[in-house]
Amino acid sequence: MRIYTLTSLGKKLARSVSNPDSPAYRVVHFLDQMGHSTTEQIAEYCEISPRQAATILGSLKRRKVVAEVSGAPV
Repeated sequence: MRIYTLTSLGKKLARSVSNPDSPAYRVVHFLDQMGHSTTEQIAEYCEISPRQAATILGSLKRRKVVAEVSGAPV
């Protein structure tokens, strides 16, 4: 199971008011609220498919907005 959290860059992005309401921004906003979450929880909250959530998380991870953590309680 993969668990994701925001990096410091992601936390700044989540607090920005100039971001559009896109699936990627909803993922960032959800992680800002929850602290950390699994792909399935993110997909459910953001009303997207788990596959789309995984794609978005991969993109955000490459941009260093989210990080994958291990051992975090869900």
